[in-house]
Amino acid sequence: MKENLQKHSRWLLLAVVMIFIHIVVALAIRGCGTTGTDPQSQGDQKDSVNVEQIESSPGFWERLFGKKETPKKPETAPEKQEQPKPEEPKKEVITYHRTCKELPQFGKPFDFSKARHGELPAYFVPGSKNAKSAIVVDLTTRKVLWEKNCRLKTGTASMAKLMTLLLFMEHLDSKEDITLDTVVTVPKGVMRVPRSGVVYLAPGEQFKYSDIVKAASIKSANDAAEMLALGVVDDISKFPEIMNNKAAILGMTSTNFVNAHGLTEKNGSYSTSSALDMVILGERLLEYPVLMSYFSTQQASLREQKPLIYTNTNKLVNPRYPGVDGMKTGFTRAAGFCLVFSAKRDGKRIMGCVTGFKSRVDRDRFCRKLVDWAFNPDKKITPAKSSPKKTAVKSSGRKTKKQTAPAKSRKRR
Repeated sequence: MKENLQKHSRWLLLAVVMIFIHIVVALAIRGCGTTGTDPQSQGDQKDSVNVEQIESSPGFWERLFGKKETPKKPETAPEKQEQPKPEEPKKEVITYHRTCKELPQFGKPFDFSKARHGELPAYFVPGSKNAKSAIVVDLTTRKVLWEKNCRLKTGTASMAKLMTLLLFMEHLDSKEDITLDTVVTVPKGVMRVPRSGVVYLAPGEQFKYSDIVKAASIKSANDAAEMLALGVVDDISKFPEIMNNKAAILGMTSTNFVNAHGLTEKNGSYSTSSALDMVILGERLLEYPVLMSYFSTQQASLREQKPLIYTNTNKLVNPRYPGVDGMKTGFTRAAGFCLVFSAKRDGKRIMGCVTGFKSRVDRDRFCRKLVDWAFNPDKKITPAKSSPKKTAVKSSGRKTKKQTAPAKSRKRR
């Protein structure tokens, strides 16, 4: 009995093993055996199955016992090292200041030792009595040729714009991102300037800074000067302080500015300076060739559509008066008609300032002759003889008709 059970148990165990093998093979063929094979070779694989291949196939035991197969991470290519970006080329910094090589003694004190004082004799330059204050300097030698009350404080009128222009050009040189080609929008602050002597800048309009500098230099536009000041400071009330600090640095001891344009304020205050201080200031502008090119321009325009064409207020800038290349005119009741002028002939540079003339015509006539004299101070001129006055003929009181001779006929030849 025991022997029969042993025989049957052996066969039972063998049957269980075979069933297990069949189950394993079926699962392998169903789930894993067909992976990565060609359709033509699938039939052959069903007939002959390699158990080792099945067991070694990926995910076999996981599929068999219900465990989830963890997907393998795809191999990633090695990260490329970021190459350093090429350095951007540095922007060229535009500087408008140039050393005034034509004047070796630039900025040194003036020499008054051989200067003529008071009114000039008429055989040199007639009309000096009309000047309230004046000075003419040979900048090449630093010698003062003539002066009259040159330290007297008087109104600057629009000559104050010379300081505004100087400060604005220094501001451009200190900023890498602002040049004369920079386009800016006209601020509302320009509307506080009285609308006289202006180029009618309207808030919201856009211009290049070069257009605004030209308008202030050539036309002497008050609104343009105000806009330049607002380009330097946000609060226009702080600009006179900057002007006066710069004046102190330059040694302008008789100067006090109250605004950027030189007009008289509503409270009656106005900028004051002296003829000597104005020449000290004017010399500094020689270091900006771009400004000198504007000062010597006779005519310019503003706006492309409906352009405003304006002419230089300095009538000495004219081909008839060679060498004159600047600088600034002005007029207020406090200053009279005044002018800072500069000229260069045969390598010699002269500069001067006159104030207090009662008319523009008298000022310009005198300054033209003064410039000629400054280049040749030893030359005397002969004053023009006045024409004799005609004696008035007393009328007899009778009304007589004018007798006109009959016109003679002329034959055409």
